[in-house]
Amino acid sequence: TSLSPLSSSHELTGSDQIDFRPFCRVAFPGPNWMFKWLIGNPILTLVYAISQAPSILLLFFVVNTFPHKSSMTWQDSLDWFLQPKRLAVYMAIRAIRKCVSPFIKLFLVILIKKVIIGKFHEGPRNSSQFNLFRHWLMHKLIPDGELCGTKELLGSHYEFISMIYRALGAKIGKRVYWPGSGVPMVEYDLFECGDDVVWGSRSIVMLADQFEAKKVIIENGGNVSDRCVLLPGSIVREGAVLGSGTIGLKNFVFPPGSKWLGSMNGRATLLEQKNRDERYWLTENLNTPLLERLDISPFSKAVYFRQANFYAIHWWLHPFINMSWYTLVAIVRSGRLVAAWCLTDLSLGGKTKRHDLNFFEYFGWLFLFYTGVNVATYILTLFLDIAFKWLIIGKRKPGQYPWHKNSYCQRWKLYLLFQGIRSTFPTLTFFQGTQFLVWYFRAMGATIGSDVCLYPTGADPMMTEPELVTLSDRVAVDDAILVAHVNTQGAFGLDWVVLEPDSCMRKFSRLMAGATLEYDSKLLEHTLVLPGDRADAGTVWQGWPSHLVMRSL
Repeated sequence: TSLSPLSSSHELTGSDQIDFRPFCRVAFPGPNWMFKWLIGNPILTLVYAISQAPSILLLFFVVNTFPHKSSMTWQDSLDWFLQPKRLAVYMAIRAIRKCVSPFIKLFLVILIKKVIIGKFHEGPRNSSQFNLFRHWLMHKLIPDGELCGTKELLGSHYEFISMIYRALGAKIGKRVYWPGSGVPMVEYDLFECGDDVVWGSRSIVMLADQFEAKKVIIENGGNVSDRCVLLPGSIVREGAVLGSGTIGLKNFVFPPGSKWLGSMNGRATLLEQKNRDERYWLTENLNTPLLERLDISPFSKAVYFRQANFYAIHWWLHPFINMSWYTLVAIVRSGRLVAAWCLTDLSLGGKTKRHDLNFFEYFGWLFLFYTGVNVATYILTLFLDIAFKWLIIGKRKPGQYPWHKNSYCQRWKLYLLFQGIRSTFPTLTFFQGTQFLVWYFRAMGATIGSDVCLYPTGADPMMTEPELVTLSDRVAVDDAILVAHVNTQGAFGLDWVVLEPDSCMRKFSRLMAGATLEYDSKLLEHTLVLPGDRADAGTVWQGWPSHLVMRSL
């Protein structure tokens, strides 16, 4: 028995007709130790070292430019370092590591891809050590969808991301809406994505299995929602919509304009099949004006065609906004230690008093002040997060919010940028499963009853629209998904999410916008309740989409 990529232990039966073991990446053949340790790891080390070169050179400049004694005590070293110019350089180093080093690393990765790794081709896996090494090295160089850390600096959704994928070998069309989480893959040359494709977050494209590599193609106007997995050879035809958690089996073709959802027994569920006469996509409407075509998403109309009824930020401006913010965050992060040093000196009476203390006394005081500054920073960023939410977003209400007709989506993306300071100072990690997390989400607008347990083992993400979520008394939510928005083909909308008393959501369960869990109902692992559906009182549900498992009342 083998489980599909989107499943749980509740689904041991039903998927045994398909062997999913070839898609388990840890089972992929790899190069021998000589290729890894004599070639691969030195390349990885060299890439990291060169990407850090600006920081190292700046540190070298500080050490060799500013005068210092040939023989220095630890007090003299602190006197030398705690000068305004040197502290400024220290903060600059942190900012360079955040905003410059990722681009150097990405450049080196693209260069290595062109010169050493080369182009990936369809066909059986060549078992030669060099070919296995190529796949292994590419995966090590870019192990996720973050693109060496440049994604968040450039803006996750915009044309710069398409440019990077093209530089890595992928064939990318125009006006693609990329997900905030990126799209992890390895064999970029085998990936094709058409015009006006809309992506959801946390989806994965697998272009090779244990035995062979095959192209994955998404044609014009396609929609790949959150948490989808596309296996080698899968094709999403024009205008096809893959809903949340859809699995694209190997060599499976999603017909034009069709709508699919989830993974049941290792297969996606067909929701709607369009006839050929109902198609309205690019290849059959060449005479239709571009902006009147239905496959042009509201996002494209606002961002690329400048058709919004408000000021839409130009896509090429986002890198300047993002890098300015992340530079400030890097300075604040490094400023904690600087503030602790300054407070320690002030409290002890300056550097004269410092020279009267031994090493352990001084650094004991420094540790206490650094702890205080660190705690204060975490608390301050939490309050800033709440303030940004109410200043930028305000109070959300159910409804439709197209990119080109309402500024909500743009404001939300700006808020998510500013909220990034929370990931730098992950205060909520310490609050998981506690009353503090309940108080935080109440401050963000959520309606939460008593004796509620939220995210004891974390969540990715935690609730994204708190004021549209109602959690009644004695509700338990594990690593589950409470997202009150939908973005099918760029049609962005918000709706209520309600959990009635004594209801429970277990790990990797999801309640979509407009759905309700009634009294004492439970969602098991890997369960999806669709928009507008209600899980009846006293029932237990499982599956993506959900089906009734049992009634407890």
